[in-house]
Amino acid sequence: MALIPRDLGVPFDPTIPLQLAEFDGFGTDVPSTQGMITAVNTPPALPNANSVRAARMFKPSLVAGLDPTAPVFPTPDFIASPGRTFGRSGRELVVINIPGVGPVDTWSFRDTINNIATWPAPTIRLREGQLVHSEMNNNHGPHTIHHHGIEPTAMNDGVGHLTFEVAGGNYIYQWQAAEAGTYFYHCHRNTVLHFELGMYGMLIVDPAVPGAPFADGGAGATFLGDDIANYQSEAIWVADDIDSRWRALDKSAGIAAPGLVNGQPVFMAWNDPANPRLNDFRPDGFVVSGVAADPAQNNTIVARGKTVVGGQKLLVRALNASYCTTVWKFPETLSGTVTAVDARTLGRSSTGFGSYSEPFSLASINHEFMLTTARRWDILIDTAGSSFGTHMVEIEFRHWITGLVLRTVRLPITVASA
Repeated sequence: MALIPRDLGVPFDPTIPLQLAEFDGFGTDVPSTQGMITAVNTPPALPNANSVRAARMFKPSLVAGLDPTAPVFPTPDFIASPGRTFGRSGRELVVINIPGVGPVDTWSFRDTINNIATWPAPTIRLREGQLVHSEMNNNHGPHTIHHHGIEPTAMNDGVGHLTFEVAGGNYIYQWQAAEAGTYFYHCHRNTVLHFELGMYGMLIVDPAVPGAPFADGGAGATFLGDDIANYQSEAIWVADDIDSRWRALDKSAGIAAPGLVNGQPVFMAWNDPANPRLNDFRPDGFVVSGVAADPAQNNTIVARGKTVVGGQKLLVRALNASYCTTVWKFPETLSGTVTAVDARTLGRSSTGFGSYSEPFSLASINHEFMLTTARRWDILIDTAGSSFGTHMVEIEFRHWITGLVLRTVRLPITVASA
């Protein structure tokens, strides 16, 4: 095991109780729903600390009288009548075929209310302002649900170690859809591995207008600054890459509780046989919304293309779920406006973000933009001035360090006559 300082230039002093407690807490925090009750009722070993830091979020009165073996941990400040309720269980295996590689097991979530399992996982979709319950249960735990871009209370944020993990039983995450936009949800336990293995799905918050929430891929409405803009079709394009070698790893690969040697923290060494080398990512599959690109077919994913009638509007929701940097190139033959970035509407005066931004045209950025991991853009395409026929959108998957283009995927937008 190699000795690695906590931070360069910041010595670790185990004689300082708070430093030792924080170090120990970070190394040992894998609390489960069942373990939280005991943790809350256990006095900290050191002043102002607790061996399970997540227990600080809960008052002893919350868990008083609860059965420590109960499979359900109560949601603090629970509101019994939410606007929407969703159920998700993990892990769910979904097999996809990667040309040149073969069938690959992909991890996902099952929609337990509608009994549906897809990859990416079924969309969570609702109206702006609604109170939401996301009920998580596991057959493969521990896992979590993190609603990426939503700002809930800590106990509903689903970040492993910093909150807690659902090892078994279930937990209801309670949160509010404060602002319309394109989000996504994912497992935040051993995140580098579980996200790459596929434990994510779209989360879309529609404006609070008649007909919302809308169906994926169909007609709907979005904000254009302070105004509502209607669209007749929707493309949800999620770029992802797959390293098939990682499919052989255990769900806890790479997690090792650090210890102390001569008063210094000890972490897993690069040459430790147990080290899964999650820094060594070599994608051999490139997909868009669950469909793999085939080099023999010129990497064109027709199954994820969109057809719209000339004069109609198409809303493209673009998410980079890959570890590559993606460059999205739209043809000059399509007129597009970027309406939102990372679920924040540009130019919407009712939000702080809107006070220093405004929608802008794709033409103003030479019809291309770059998305790093987890970033999202919304683009409203107006086909009123476009010719009939196929207009190709390209996504370049570039190596995140060298910038080398590893694969280019093509997605057709077809403008048809009425």
